[in-house]
Formats: sequence, C-alpha cells, structure tokens
Amino acid sequence: MNELDRNGATLVAYNLHLESRTTEYGRLLQLEEVLTDAGRYPAGTPVMVAGDLNTMHRHSPLIARMRQAGYTSCFGGRRIRTHILIGALDWVFVKGPMTCERAEVHRDFHASDHFPISAELRF
Repeated sequence: MNELDRNGATLVAYNLHLESRTTEYGRLLQLEEVLTDAGRYPAGTPVMVAGDLNTMHRHSPLIARMRQAGYTSCFGGRRIRTHILIGALDWVFVKGPMTCERAEVHRDFHASDHFPISAELRF
C-alpha cells in the first residue's frame, strides 16, 4: 500500500499479487485484508487496487466482491486477457472521486507471461 500526495490530498494505491497456488476462497481472504485496510480511510479518499488477482475462473468471486465493496473496474464489465495462456488475471479497480480512461493491455511487450496493463486516472 502506498499513500500518494496529490496536491495535498491523499491517493491510496494497493499493488497486489494474490497467491496463485491457493483456491479462489484463499485469494478472497487475501483480498478481504486489503478491503479492510482500505476501509480505514475517509469515504471521499480515492483508492486504487491493481495487480495480479489471479482470477483464474470466469466468474471469480473476487470481481463480485470488489463491486460489492464499491469499486469499479477500469475495464468496465469486460474480462480482458492479460495472461498469455490463462486469461484475465490482472485488474485495475478504483473507488472514490476518480474515474478511469483508456484502460488497455499492452500485448506488444513480452517481459513475462503477463501483459502489462495501464489506465489513466481522472480526478
């Protein structure tokens, strides 16, 4: 977790890599720790949760849990392939007074088995 100063206001950023060698329930428990920690900030604080969530199943409970907690995926309702073989593992979610624009997967880069992702945040 990082607290970033944005012209005197705080932006909270979580960069995750949830465990791949556990169940969806195990990853959900890890995510709950992040959501609990993020809950200690005032309601108007912008929060970004991004990274490799290892959402290996098409209907992963992690995505539903993020939506239930008030987060929005920068990819909207789309599941975008971010891994060479498995599918949509990497995500950017935001909550608070910000939106995402131009979320994309950069398939021209091959530094690992994941493609890099990016999104522009607007406050």
